[in-house]
Order: sequence, then C-alpha cells, then structure tokens
Amino acid sequence: MGYVAPFVLVVVAALYIDGDAYHSSDFLSNLLVLLLRILNSGMSDSGLITHLSEATAGSLNGIGHSTAYEEVATYSLAVKYLFLTNEGMTKNAKLTLEPFNAASEQNDYEIPWSLRDIIADERVSHFFGREISELRDAFREWHPKTSILRDLKRKLQPITRLAPFVGGGGFGFGMGVDVGREGEGGER
Repeated sequence: MGYVAPFVLVVVAALYIDGDAYHSSDFLSNLLVLLLRILNSGMSDSGLITHLSEATAGSLNGIGHSTAYEEVATYSLAVKYLFLTNEGMTKNAKLTLEPFNAASEQNDYEIPWSLRDIIADERVSHFFGREISELRDAFREWHPKTSILRDLKRKLQPITRLAPFVGGGGFGFGMGVDVGREGEGGER
C-alpha cells in the first residue's frame, strides 16, 4: 500500500543520528543531513533521499533505532519548530503531494543523476556550496563496510569530479580544469 508524501514549507523533516555512533566526518550521515536541509529550505532533492532510504533503512552501525524515542531533543525539535518558525516568504504555501509506494523498487541508476541535479541547482549551490564541497572532500575518507553501501558509494562517486567551490552560482563537473573568477583558472 502506498502513501502520499506531503511537501510544504510549514512541515519540518528531521533525521535522528545517535551521538554515540555519529562521527562528524561520516559522508553518508552528512549527505542525509544536507538533503533534509535542502528539502526544509523548500528546494528539491531530485528524489535522492528516496533512493538513499533503501540503502539506509534501519541502523547504519548496528545500534538500534529505539534510542530516538528516548532522546529529549527528538521532541524539543518539534516544539521549537512549532513555536519559533513563521510562514516564511510565501503566504499560503501550496501543498504538493507526490505519490510514493514503499514496496516499489527504485531505479538506483538514477542516483548519480539526482546528485547531479542537486549540484547543478544554482539555489542549492548558493546556499549550500560549502557543505557540498565538504561532502566531496569527505567522500574520499568514506569506507563503507556492507556491500549495499559500497554499491551506493560507487553510484555517488561522481561527486569527486566537482570543481572546487568558488562561491556564488553553481558547480561544474570538470575534467581537471578549475574556472575561477574573471580569467583565473588553471590545471588541478
């Protein structure tokens, strides 16, 4: 049985990561957090979080997910969001419904394309360019232990071809040439 996922700016999406198991350099955790920040900002994640959810369902590190229920921050986030946010820039934000069936298998060959769509979005690179660069750098240090996550790493590998973030509008997938500000550039 499927359900409909609502997307509207007055609903916050959150992710619980156990502090005992979390390492700030963990590529996959940081990617998931960034995707939720993008969604919570009202921008599209091009369906990447849906694709990643198949590989990340359950515990990533062997620690059960029941600790989320015992964590006070889980509930305080919801209360803070309720009382400390406003409607944002748009009044009467339109509710968008996207049908989703969890039983349907996703085409995971879309993962590199979804990643590319996010990176190519000028709004995403404007607001989250530094985080995307940090993800690119952290990717090299990510050594997944399971075959599912190793396969996922292979599909996310195009992130390593990103040119360094200069600031402003958009990333490019390069072949080793960095394009900087007005005529600055050179070989990497």
